[in-house]
Amino acid sequence: MRSVPVPGPGLFVPADIAAAIAPTLARALSDARRLGIYPDPEVAETIERLAVIGSAWAVKARLRRGTLRGVKSGRAWRVDAEAVRREAACR
Repeated sequence: MRSVPVPGPGLFVPADIAAAIAPTLARALSDARRLGIYPDPEVAETIERLAVIGSAWAVKARLRRGTLRGVKSGRAWRVDAEAVRREAACR
């Protein structure tokens, strides 16, 4: 299983775990900020990176499964922005 580096002293989170926990952590961070609670900047940065990494992992998984259309170009995927908007609207 591929691991994802996260800021901090040698912390690695498996990509599937990052994808699973990122939305919950991002919502909690947003809620805290809305209430005027600002966590340590390193903690906030870690949560924000997990959200980005988790999202990217989830998109790649959907591309591989064929549930999201895209074209692989070398190591990168090209995805139609409109298809991503449609997907986001369905959730």
